[in-house]
Amino acid sequence: MFDYSVITPVAAREREFYIVPLSEEDRYVSVEGAAATYEPARLDLLLEILNGYLAMGQKADHYETEHYRYSRQAPKGMLAIAVPRHEDDRST
Repeated sequence: MFDYSVITPVAAREREFYIVPLSEEDRYVSVEGAAATYEPARLDLLLEILNGYLAMGQKADHYETEHYRYSRQAPKGMLAIAVPRHEDDRST
């Protein structure tokens, strides 16, 4: 399937998303039910965000799709951040 996962901070659920290597997902998300800082993104969002991330290419620092803005300016260990675009931004 994918080599990446998408997680969202519990405190900012579905307002920001981080793309992380699938092998590192357990480092951020608690699978044992403990209080976690991050949780996995919904499957529909995960697929859309990962498709946008893959379209971003290796050399781009920033990228935009119709629904998300991507940046490689993510915390250490994370590959990129994706934030939803506002409706106003889509008209430009």
